[in-house]
Amino acid sequence: MKKQQRRAAAKMDQGSKLSVIQADVAGIDIGSREMFVCGLAHLQGHREMRVFATTTQQIEECVRWLKQQKVRSVAMESTGVYWIPVLEVMESSGLEVLLVDTRPLSRVPGRKTDAEDCQWLQTLHSHGLLRGAYRPSEQVSELRTIVRQKTMLVREQADWVRRMHKCLDQMNVRVHHAVKDTQGVTGMAMLRAIVAGERDPRNLAKLRDAGCHKSEAEMVELLTGHWRPDHLFNLIQHMTMYDTVATQITVYEEEIQRRMQEITPAGRKDVEVPPLANNEKRRMIKKRNQEGKRQALYRAMGVDLTTIDGIGVETVEVMMSEYGPEMSKFPAEGEL
Repeated sequence: MKKQQRRAAAKMDQGSKLSVIQADVAGIDIGSREMFVCGLAHLQGHREMRVFATTTQQIEECVRWLKQQKVRSVAMESTGVYWIPVLEVMESSGLEVLLVDTRPLSRVPGRKTDAEDCQWLQTLHSHGLLRGAYRPSEQVSELRTIVRQKTMLVREQADWVRRMHKCLDQMNVRVHHAVKDTQGVTGMAMLRAIVAGERDPRNLAKLRDAGCHKSEAEMVELLTGHWRPDHLFNLIQHMTMYDTVATQITVYEEEIQRRMQEITPAGRKDVEVPPLANNEKRRMIKKRNQEGKRQALYRAMGVDLTTIDGIGVETVEVMMSEYGPEMSKFPAEGEL
């Protein structure tokens, strides 16, 4: 036996001398194609271990085997996304699932194989040495999935804006230098005019909002380009993709609002959020058309987190989808 294996075996023996707090537990190490499952220990110290595929039928077969073993609670590592269907099937069957963060667990010595991993999980869980990751309710978990995907769409939309910037740079048409925000009212008006066929920089400059800092003459100079056809073609396609993603974001926004209504307690469905004391922040939320979402978040959570400096509507939406609407679960900053 190798030196490292002897050390691992010795540590396992030391672990077995600890008092067992809960005997009816199992440990699972999950991979992309199969999972190693260590059942509860028998009186003679023997622990049965089985390997199941990660197909739905095999996960259900694993659940039946665990219940035959009288297992009440299961510990598994949060590896990639492979744990998600396993956890959801097991929780729906009535098993308690402890989702363990892989970072502290990776420091436990003697773990070289998947088989050893699941045994360690079962051992540590039986001695009460594992702490599960915070997981919100099923309603909030579903909302989280949708909010995260919407965030991916917002990033994708920003990528199409950057590609439009590249096309404009190649034609020396500096819309993103003429205006502060390309996705603002003036920036999008100019981009859509170019896509529609406008080439005269004077006409483009006239689209500037009254609040723009640059003069019309400055904008004319920045908006004068050479309009090469291949770059224009790419610009038009990028704008089409930008609008396609924007449509999908709208669909996601509607679904998020619907789900927030479901989470909102009946007694708060008609409550109005107090006005923000920060005038600049209030104007920014209004400009971004986020006041409705701010109201919905306030009703769902019972507190207006946008009053905190540096916390906007989008951040509050993410916080609620990650942690749930009840901030009282976190008594202090450290817990959150």
